[in-house]
Amino acid sequence: MSHVPVVSILGNSVPLLIQPFRQHPEEQTYAEILRDRGLQIVNGTKQSAMVTDVYGYLEDECIRHFPDFVILHFGIVEATYRARPRWLQNVFSMNAWNNSVINKGYNGPVTRGIKYVGKKIYRHTVERIIFTFSLQRRWVSPRRYRFVLRDICKRIFSDTPAKRILLIGLPQVADWVEREAPGTKRSVEECNAVMKALPTEYANIFFVDLAAMQNQTPTAFSPDGIHLNAVGHRLLAEKLLELLSSERQDYTGWQRINQYDTLYRYYERWYKRPSSRSE
Repeated sequence: MSHVPVVSILGNSVPLLIQPFRQHPEEQTYAEILRDRGLQIVNGTKQSAMVTDVYGYLEDECIRHFPDFVILHFGIVEATYRARPRWLQNVFSMNAWNNSVINKGYNGPVTRGIKYVGKKIYRHTVERIIFTFSLQRRWVSPRRYRFVLRDICKRIFSDTPAKRILLIGLPQVADWVEREAPGTKRSVEECNAVMKALPTEYANIFFVDLAAMQNQTPTAFSPDGIHLNAVGHRLLAEKLLELLSSERQDYTGWQRINQYDTLYRYYERWYKRPSSRSE
């Protein structure tokens, strides 16, 4: 009996949905296309998820399935500049979906109305002040994004037989998104730089450049420049199929992805003695 490769996909709404929403049943996300090409898909994508949220479900959606390949499709939720903290965004969320990251229950009409009014008041008062004085912030800084991404990769390589991890890069947001969230375009470039650097540390991590695909085929993206339409999902699926076949190279290489290096150096300076850890 031949083994069917298992592909675990972790990410946000970009790999989960087609936008604008699918108009015909035959339109598919890249996860569906990969499934129809004979791969076993474990789809752990969640709307509004960030890479820092993965710690809450990495075992359930990835490790226990012993994937052969893992696709990490994060970044835009982390990179976008905001005038409200994540916890407040969760409070204001009025959607009725139910996932382990945000809005874990159904909101009835009264609750939705209260949240709508609160969000509107906040947007026209506090947010205006925040943007006026350029106090907007990202939910995850590039430095933390790098730390967590490297940590997740190390955990996947140590706890699963995964041959490759594919990092899906960020396309550039539309101009109107930049006007709504100033600084996001630069932040997207910083997150892409983090992902591009990881394959230089470990041979079994690959970066898929969506910005390059966006330049070649801008019509493959939704008006926000962030999400993929049906054409974009198909093009990305074809690219991924080229990468979802390989044997893992030098396994010991994952030890070089040492996300605790700065912390060790801190304690070495604090105690004035070298660390005894093995490299």
